Amino acid sequence: MDGVRARLRLAVEPCRNWNACLATRIGEIMQGGSNRLLTPAEVADWLKVSEVTVKNRYRKWGLKAQKVGRLLRFRERDIVAYLDSRYD
Repeated sequence: MDGVRARLRLAVEPCRNWNACLATRIGEIMQGGSNRLLTPAEVADWLKVSEVTVKNRYRKWGLKAQKVGRLLRFRERDIVAYLDSRYD
């Protein structure tokens, strides 16, 4: 249950310590990963860019997007894998 609370806290609160947040999320990936779908706004917050930038550049960055109806969504584990591969 503590893992669920930690994930909910991370989803609601902005990260103050980037390395700690990344380590927590990488730990989730190592345990099977989070299939939680993120909106472009959530991804933009995480990457510290604008929502428009995410929508325009996700293909160039190699991010996999999921379409839910006509809405664009990103799997949390794909974002963590992208950050891990680019900034390791």
